Amino acid sequence: MTLRPGSGPRHRLSCLLCAIVGGACHTVGPDYAPPRPALPPSWSSPAPAGEADLDRWWSVFGDPELEAWIERARGANPALAGALAHLHEARALRHGSRASRRPEVDVDASATRRRRSSQAFSGGPFTQSLRADLYDLGFDARWELDLFGGLRRGVEAADADLAAAEEELRDVLVSISGDVAREYVELCGRSRELGIVQETLASIEELRSIVQERVDSGLSSELDLSRVVALLAENRARVPELEAEIQNHGHALAVLAGAAPETIPAARAAPAAIPAARALPSAGVPAELLRRRPDLRRAERELAAATARIGIATADLYPRLSLTGSYGWLGTRGEQIFESSSQQGSIGPSLHWPLFDAGRVRARIAAEEARTEQALARFQGTVLDAMREVEDSLASLSAQTERRASLEQAVAAQERALELASALHSAGLADFLTVIDVERELLAAREELARSETEHSVQVIALCKALGGGWDAGAASSAGS
Repeated sequence: MTLRPGSGPRHRLSCLLCAIVGGACHTVGPDYAPPRPALPPSWSSPAPAGEADLDRWWSVFGDPELEAWIERARGANPALAGALAHLHEARALRHGSRASRRPEVDVDASATRRRRSSQAFSGGPFTQSLRADLYDLGFDARWELDLFGGLRRGVEAADADLAAAEEELRDVLVSISGDVAREYVELCGRSRELGIVQETLASIEELRSIVQERVDSGLSSELDLSRVVALLAENRARVPELEAEIQNHGHALAVLAGAAPETIPAARAAPAAIPAARALPSAGVPAELLRRRPDLRRAERELAAATARIGIATADLYPRLSLTGSYGWLGTRGEQIFESSSQQGSIGPSLHWPLFDAGRVRARIAAEEARTEQALARFQGTVLDAMREVEDSLASLSAQTERRASLEQAVAAQERALELASALHSAGLADFLTVIDVERELLAAREELARSETEHSVQVIALCKALGGGWDAGAASSAGS
């Protein structure tokens, strides 16, 4: 039987009598039912039918250094330490909530020496001593019967809060893994671009030496030399910019790993090769996000906790029945405190029922109902955000796959064009400006290809993160123990 907050005093009194006489326990407040959002049967964007393990998705890149960075960050990131501390807090509060349903026993002891005023007595001699000693030792016990389930709802809310804290820890693991992988891939991408510029600089420097010899021999003009020098300066200007970006990504990696934001040696000597995914994860169906993504699981548990707190507030409308008892010794001399004549005790029920509280309890119930509506709205918004993230990642990954293929063809064509232009210039069939233009276009195409390869790997990371990859039950349990 569920009691509604709007029940009148007579109904509440009849429920109390039924509970006392029949020994039944009622749980007030709404019973929680998990929300079932309407989700489409499939994704609108092309989804890969991969088989990569989402728990440790970074292994698809086959990069030991990337895996080392992720493991280091998952053990030292400050955000993870904060989430772990929150989990410990929720676990302690859950333990306290469960303990509230058990009997409470207190020990009290006191020793008092008192002197009475002789002026308080008049007429005749006062023969009793003005000084009195009193020794008191005993046990007090109290046990709330929880007839209407307020304490049970408290345990229910604490269990949901603990589950939400566990999901928060898992969500942090997902974010840390994705952020580290993205920074590492961006670092490798900038390093690759720097390598391309340096290779181009070496090629242009060789070309400048050839042109200088031709100018000295009177076979080329100073104009050709000036153009080569200008191209050389343009590419040198790219070096400090790329070096700064490499340092910035190195700083970000250090902070994610719980270290000071300094230029780490690994950042300066990052691999020239951009990590490429050897396999892709399966996007599955949208309904699987509710099981997979920890932020959705956390939002659902927060909704469950908010629903339970309506019952906690509603229980204050009804009386609280407790069994209380005490046993101890009371005497005037310490050596006689444990004698049978000093024993005293009591046992019996106690009832507390606030009949008039100026609507404060109902106001708290209304506030908890409003908080539950907010939690439901947050859950629904989180579901929509999760859907958008997956759809965006799928669309971007598909686009980058096509773009990378086109740029690979463009780079191959530009390399062939540079060979032809150089041969024609050597044969006197093309001017030197053609060679310079083709060299510049080849550099731009190679840089664009490097950016596309970087972005393709970044979108693989984004898809794995959007699908909730980067945690497993065993790792989360061991982190939270």
